[in-house]
Amino acid sequence: MDSAFQDSEFLFHNPLICLGNFLSDFVKALGFVADVKDARTGRYILGNKTAAELAGLTPSEYLGLDIFDIGKIIKLEKETIKSIVDADRQVKTNAQTLAFKHFFTPYSGFIRIEQTVKKPVFNQCGDKVIAIFNYTCDLTQQADPTYLFSLYKKHFPIKRAVKQFLKYLKIDALFRVMPTDQEVETLLAMRKNSAAKHVAKQLGICHKTVEAHKAHLREKLKKVIDLDELLAMLRVRNEYRDLCW
Repeated sequence: MDSAFQDSEFLFHNPLICLGNFLSDFVKALGFVADVKDARTGRYILGNKTAAELAGLTPSEYLGLDIFDIGKIIKLEKETIKSIVDADRQVKTNAQTLAFKHFFTPYSGFIRIEQTVKKPVFNQCGDKVIAIFNYTCDLTQQADPTYLFSLYKKHFPIKRAVKQFLKYLKIDALFRVMPTDQEVETLLAMRKNSAAKHVAKQLGICHKTVEAHKAHLREKLKKVIDLDELLAMLRVRNEYRDLCW
């Protein structure tokens, strides 16, 4: 195992004091998003390949940018940028580790839900925060699909939200015609119980409307798969999500 990973417990659970090449090697070796920004300027001084790829950049292009630059590239919402800036300020002022959850749309175009941990890096004397080490875990697969679809609808125009969400689920190619957002909501509600009355109660609509949505879903699917088979696929993924959580 890489020495950077062998020392990860030390890095995550102890104060970071100007670790130089060790910190640089560790950040580059991590398989998830990780970077280090200058505490004074907010500009990235280290970043691994995973972090850069989220913005469609190379690691060298990533360096020297700040969250405002990244925000323009991947179209971060102002609220998200503000929460990150505020979190950086807290870490610098309080000299304490901070963790929080947020979502955004990276270069890939798929909504990503993250938990980010920000950890202060101190100078050699240990009395001043000179940088902030950030590492991020992707929680998207653990999210409830209904909640995730609501984020897509919030972030994109409806038709694009449907298309992107189905593409994220890897079922877009199974439809000859894209379903409406209400039909997708019905499909998601049917994963645990496909009975019309149950779905109607969950969505707050009448059961005849549910039956109509189900009929439209059947009509829009390609002949290679039927609605019951599609639901079985989604149920397997839902069970996997529950196991991950």
